[in-house]
Amino acid sequence: MHLRSMKYLVPAVMLLVAPPAMSQAYGRVTISNYALKRATVVVTYASCRSDTFLVSQGRVAGDSIIPGVNQAQSRRGACLIKSITGKFEGDTATKIGPFAKHPLAVGSEKSHFVLRSDPMVLYRDDWSIWSQTDWDKERGTNNKR
Repeated sequence: MHLRSMKYLVPAVMLLVAPPAMSQAYGRVTISNYALKRATVVVTYASCRSDTFLVSQGRVAGDSIIPGVNQAQSRRGACLIKSITGKFEGDTATKIGPFAKHPLAVGSEKSHFVLRSDPMVLYRDDWSIWSQTDWDKERGTNNKR
């Protein structure tokens, strides 16, 4: 009888333990690049190894830009993002503003980011990495660039 009750106890415990454990697994970092040139990005995590990967360039389609989209190769697990920096391939003159966690936070759990030129700035080569939610909130989703 003891053996049979253990058979049912283990799955029951797994059902209770698994959801909290899964909630700590963040999605892979995905970046949508609206620039017309490729960029190399470095994702720095709090207490985890950094990811470096290439993000494809965007392309023009009518009066809008279809972004190039790539994601980090490795799974993040419970790693929070401290910062994301980037450089355009073959262009050392144009700078990309980094995404950085809020100064009071340990890191960011966000996983979707955009590399975009700020439409509020007159100088159009003002590129930055934003979380998708921050971009949508601050700049709106109707911007062409």
